[in-house]
Amino acid sequence: MQRHVHNNFLQWLGFNVKKSNDKKAIKDYIDFVERRFKLVMFTEYFDESLVLLRRTMNWSMTDIFYSYANEATKKSGTVLSPDDINKLLNIKHNLGDWMLYQHFNKSFWEKVSTQPEFFDEICESVQTAQYKGA
Repeated sequence: MQRHVHNNFLQWLGFNVKKSNDKKAIKDYIDFVERRFKLVMFTEYFDESLVLLRRTMNWSMTDIFYSYANEATKKSGTVLSPDDINKLLNIKHNLGDWMLYQHFNKSFWEKVSTQPEFFDEICESVQTAQYKGA
């Protein structure tokens, strides 16, 4: 099982897995990835990610409206806590993925903190989606 979860995210982004235990190489690659992507979105912060995307792309609210394709799955799905995510990323076997997640999670919330009236917009987008039956 461990071979299936060994730094897959970094590997998918082109990282050389032979350097999986080299913290400096991992950090340098995360910096490389950050220079290439203006925004990294998180499924666990989907609404927040969409609003940041909307603002980054200068889109309207209607550009980010969505509806759930499978409402039953959404209701029955498991929401992962930060502790669950840390266990899944298991630092011993997934140092690179853990560092990647921690880095982009921190930078995501730093971007959010600089956004004026961000959470008002989140509430507005969620309420609008509920009103439209999304």
